[in-house]
Amino acid sequence: MDWQGAPSVADLWENEPDLEQLRRAHSLLRSNPAQALLALKALAERGSTMSMLYIGEAYDEKGAATTDLTRAAEWYSRAADRGSTLGRYKLGRVYLDLERYGEARQMFEMGVSENYAPSMNMLGMMYMKGIGINRDVSRARPLFERSASLGHVFAKRNLAAIFLRGTFGILQFLRGIYLFQCLKIFLPSCELTHGASGLARSRRLNKGPVPFSRRLG
Repeated sequence: MDWQGAPSVADLWENEPDLEQLRRAHSLLRSNPAQALLALKALAERGSTMSMLYIGEAYDEKGAATTDLTRAAEWYSRAADRGSTLGRYKLGRVYLDLERYGEARQMFEMGVSENYAPSMNMLGMMYMKGIGINRDVSRARPLFERSASLGHVFAKRNLAAIFLRGTFGILQFLRGIYLFQCLKIFLPSCELTHGASGLARSRRLNKGPVPFSRRLG
């Protein structure tokens, strides 16, 4: 189990009822989505959390013949109910698309409580841009800081953006320039200065085995 009892990626795979059938079904999503969905739904009925995530992704994919955000939300919700942190994150993203902002915020807050960097970044973006809630950069900053310290590249970008506005003073403005330059030349090992705590080297975010098409924001 992961932090605060959330199932780890290894737990999810270990609890899959039929890994070989799951791989076969997933491989059909591009060539024969209808057949793939039938196979995945059968696995989901047997308790396959990964199948629920794959089905949600199929309905969530923009511009695909299967796109249906309401159905995507239903399947991500089923995965979330089984303890999937990634399911909660993806459900929050769909809720944003559906303009169900309160529910999106709730999903991201749960992800933050599970130490999930993408959820921290998305909740930070809601505060930074005032999406469904009052705009509050002072609440966005610690979320970006925490997410960036876990290696989330988009959180580093967002952190640089708010520092470059000059809101937090000249030192943080200079830090924003540094972060921006690190991102500009693609340095994933870019270090983040955290005052008296010194330098915390960022790590690559483990996105898990599910090859979701949408880039994590």
